[in-house]
Amino acid sequence: MAWFRAGHFSAADRGPSASRRSLLAAGTRWTGLGVLLGLTGADDRHVAMAAQADNQGPVGSWTVLAHIAGAAPDAPPARGLFTFFADGTALRTSSPIALPAGDLPRTLVGTTHGEWVAIGDYSYGITFVGLLFDENNVFQATQQTILAATFDEPFATFSGPYRVEITDRDGNPVGTRSGQYEGVRIRVPFDRLP
Repeated sequence: MAWFRAGHFSAADRGPSASRRSLLAAGTRWTGLGVLLGLTGADDRHVAMAAQADNQGPVGSWTVLAHIAGAAPDAPPARGLFTFFADGTALRTSSPIALPAGDLPRTLVGTTHGEWVAIGDYSYGITFVGLLFDENNVFQATQQTILAATFDEPFATFSGPYRVEITDRDGNPVGTRSGQYEGVRIRVPFDRLP
């Protein structure tokens, strides 16, 4: 796209008296680009998406299952969504489920905020912080989830151990739990687009 660089056109080309030849040349270039983009089919989109995944690392949104250590073998995993942003920030959303929090009353947590950093090839340190409330919406504690995630090479899935640390309003530890996360990248279902 070298022809698009600033300064390609002269001052006369940019002004109201631009020559017809310059306008036609620019129009032809844009039309050619439009045709190239228009010829890209669904198969090419899949290739482009795979290439994009290779370059974006964990950036994107993920469906996640959390298997809590010590839970009954038939206990369903907790479910949530993670989104990793290119600036290293992250969001986690899960159902506002009751969490074990030491001697605190039943507590609820919603969206949590966090950060992710690379710690090796395909390995990332991730943390989320959430606020816990009782059933009357009174603040009870802070929850920090710490995760060591390993992604597969195309960044389509990840898994790793996690630890949750819960501290009361005064910062005193009141509970922990651990387990294993697994995540799958959310993708546009090209084959089902209307």
